[in-house]
Amino acid sequence: MTTTDSIDQPQLVALVNAKSGRFFRDPSVLGKVKALCSNRAELQEVTEDAQLAQNVTRLPERPGLQVGILGGDGTVMRVMTQLAKVFGPSRLPLIVPIPFGTMCTTSRRWGAGRSPFRTLNAWLNHEPLVLARQETLSVTINDREELVGCTVGTGLVAQFFERYEALGARGVVSAGRIAIESFLGSFFSSSFSQSIMRPLDCRITVENQETAPEHFSLVVCSVFKNVGLGIKVTYRAGDEPGRIALVTSSLPARQLGPQFWRVLSGRDLRDPMGINRLVCDWSLQFEKSGPIIVDGERRNVHSLRVRPGPTWSVLTERSG
Repeated sequence: MTTTDSIDQPQLVALVNAKSGRFFRDPSVLGKVKALCSNRAELQEVTEDAQLAQNVTRLPERPGLQVGILGGDGTVMRVMTQLAKVFGPSRLPLIVPIPFGTMCTTSRRWGAGRSPFRTLNAWLNHEPLVLARQETLSVTINDREELVGCTVGTGLVAQFFERYEALGARGVVSAGRIAIESFLGSFFSSSFSQSIMRPLDCRITVENQETAPEHFSLVVCSVFKNVGLGIKVTYRAGDEPGRIALVTSSLPARQLGPQFWRVLSGRDLRDPMGINRLVCDWSLQFEKSGPIIVDGERRNVHSLRVRPGPTWSVLTERSG
């Protein structure tokens, strides 16, 4: 559902992660953000988790509250997690993702423009923006930590991000380089492609039924059809409200990598033991512990459980 309805006299609060992405590598950028927000929005830094928790707890509970999130995917995930904890699913404030991060997959999928300063100015100036309801994931880690995000994965996903961070996490160029090298190397089982698509020992349960394989080279769940770089592996996402797209594979690099073109065109992976379904509850248990990625942030966990998360009112420049 999308509308351009306006909200009377909104109170604007901008939460900024000054360590997020390539923009804030320039020390002058934070000063520019502060100058733009002056007298128009209350600016609060949320670089550290304790700082974020404190600032979100102090937010006023009023219908006109709008929370701008200035950062990347991890920042959006951290802010949504804390907002959900403080306000609860029925009283969530309207959020405005402003893409100051490196990849900003969440912001882009929801409809944010490419220029964070243009998006920030449009919001601060009360220009007409698109209001839409957006679904998220509820991710439970080790039976205790609750996160709200949009994409979670392991196997290829986690090992891809490990290489991406080793290259300096510099955006599309770095990510594209890893994807291409993995794809080409998979045709002759290069050591690089095998390291990216190395199966991890874990068990997956989908809606109380354990799946057959005990190792997976790819596990990804998302509310987005396109999880970045044009990869439409979860192309079923959004087809049924209240259900989330889960895709798994246990194929080795030599069989999985050459199917890269299939996911670019939104087609099924050819894996008789794989999963490609819309589900409402799934969980993963590592043999000991293993890496997962939630919206670009890496965690080492023993287990996780994923279900549909809260639905958010989101303001962006265009329809996602």
